[in-house]
Amino acid sequence: MSKKNLRKRKEELFRRKQGALDSMQSTFVDADVLINAITNENSSSFKFFESFRGKNRKILTSTHSIGEVVKFLYRIAGEEKHNPDYDINGSILAFKGLLDITNIEIVNFSENSGSILDEKVLVAGDRLEFKDALNVALAYENGCHSFCTFDKGITEETLRVLGMKRLEP
Repeated sequence: MSKKNLRKRKEELFRRKQGALDSMQSTFVDADVLINAITNENSSSFKFFESFRGKNRKILTSTHSIGEVVKFLYRIAGEEKHNPDYDINGSILAFKGLLDITNIEIVNFSENSGSILDEKVLVAGDRLEFKDALNVALAYENGCHSFCTFDKGITEETLRVLGMKRLEP
């Protein structure tokens, strides 16, 4: 096979794989659910993530949510001196494990996210905190079917208006 044909074949395989990923049912996961899963392997959040090992569902989260998780782990590491029973390395390994075993995609905000935030999300949920509204806009922009959070400020009604359902692990 020539280099040109090989390149075309690789591009075609990539498009097919991307199409399959795009057609998967997707759930946006907020930072509080990630934190709960990595700090307590017996939690409902951890079991929730195990359900995303298959090939027909994926998880989306934002770079902002990942930043919240990392900030939380650093804060806990600072407090570890006062709580010798807490194992920060175990939490870091659990976080890495979650990222490795699930169909998780970490997405960033685009130029379009701001207009979605203004035109749809803030109109649908006028009591949302700004950081939550950003994540809801990102979930909407990426075609998520559901939004998983413990946060009570993100209401079922707000998500329903945007075509999503609320999940709690």
